[in-house]
Amino acid sequence: MRIIVDLQAAQNDSRFRGVGRYCRSLAKHMAPLAASRGHEVWLLLNGNFPDQVDSIAREFDGVVPRSRIGVFPGMAPVTETIASNAWRTRAAECLREEFLAQLRPDVVHVSSLFEGSVDDAVVSVGRGSTQLPTAITLYDLIPWTLPHLYITTPEYERYYHRKLDSLRRADLLLAISRHSAEEAVRLLPCNPAMVVNISASIDDDFAFRMHEPHHSAKVMERYGILKPFVLYMPGGFDLRKNFATLFDAYSRMPSEIRRSHQLVIGSNIKPAERAALEALIATKRLAREEVVMTGYVSDNDLVTLYSLCRVHVFPSLYEGFGLPALESLACGAPTIASNTSSLPEVIGLEDALFDPNSAQSIADKLLRTLTDELFSTRLRQHGLSRARRFSWEKSAALAMDAIERTFTSCGRPQVKSKSADELITAVLSAISPSKPSTAPTADDLVLLMRSAREAAQELAKLTQ
Repeated sequence: MRIIVDLQAAQNDSRFRGVGRYCRSLAKHMAPLAASRGHEVWLLLNGNFPDQVDSIAREFDGVVPRSRIGVFPGMAPVTETIASNAWRTRAAECLREEFLAQLRPDVVHVSSLFEGSVDDAVVSVGRGSTQLPTAITLYDLIPWTLPHLYITTPEYERYYHRKLDSLRRADLLLAISRHSAEEAVRLLPCNPAMVVNISASIDDDFAFRMHEPHHSAKVMERYGILKPFVLYMPGGFDLRKNFATLFDAYSRMPSEIRRSHQLVIGSNIKPAERAALEALIATKRLAREEVVMTGYVSDNDLVTLYSLCRVHVFPSLYEGFGLPALESLACGAPTIASNTSSLPEVIGLEDALFDPNSAQSIADKLLRTLTDELFSTRLRQHGLSRARRFSWEKSAALAMDAIERTFTSCGRPQVKSKSADELITAVLSAISPSKPSTAPTADDLVLLMRSAREAAQELAKLTQ
């Protein structure tokens, strides 16, 4: 089989989050496994993010040949929540699917569908003239389950429901947790046979290490950490990450704990997010020096921070999986987390869970971990053992088994090679029934013609 993996989430800002880390790692483990089973893996990237193309090609060197990495023209600007982009977005979706069809895949694996709400990623299913066999990695349905936090504008509502339409057109959903799989069956709804839990894992770099004191001191100094610390690596800064309740819980710690510790918030953070957190901290009776916001943390430093922290607290209201929780378990950090969504299946220990809607529940668990050495040691030992149950090799094997069961007998789509003019005709024909809210401008049509020529040139290189 020819398996084409859409890897746009490794190009846009998702690359800084768990989604980007997940899709890269899964693809790097699936590709050699697929080759060992007689299949070939290709990658699809988006020309709207040119700075990431070469770095991804280098990252996959020896795993996927450069001759099997296709870059389609993304027709920016196409951010879907901006109404004036509507026609270009539809045209870009159709052009991407026509581009894929020309590569004659047995299956397209969409590594992340819910992209393009804040940037120029282009991901869809069933918009082109050819129905492509499609598997989608399903991380979560968070906006659907927490609409009051996420579906707050008509533009985002339209965007999200169009993505759900694409999700329903897929032939196979590869869920990253049992919770996400069960939620898809219940909410979409869909046939349970088309949803497979392939779980998740972390890179081998995330492991317990003993660090030299001077190394530990340098890392702490780099991020402005001055005392023993409580760590939270949220993997993002949206409302479900539950900062308000965490800050409330931390403010309830005894004064001697607060004087001798700092609360460290990791992860890449934008200026507006930092300002919002600083304002929130001020409302929770916390001194500014009690909370450290690190900004971006490299993987090497992250392993050190996990290993050094007194406790890693993960109070998220909802996760599709919760990679930071698994990372901290593997690094030997005493880890406590919410008793909701997928986190209990990651943590695997009832005593390590708390109610994320209760500041007192979080505070009680934090205090016990910081003051009960036997409990803290138990959490460390459990975490190291629990983390070994997850591996990318297992996830890749589960994914490949599901893909082979679903698509081996389907046959490769029979598609006629198309010139640039024929690609334009196909896009215009496919976009007509969708009736986007804006008509194309003359500049839009010029952009389509130029993009179709670029697509034809790229396809000629890939298929020669």
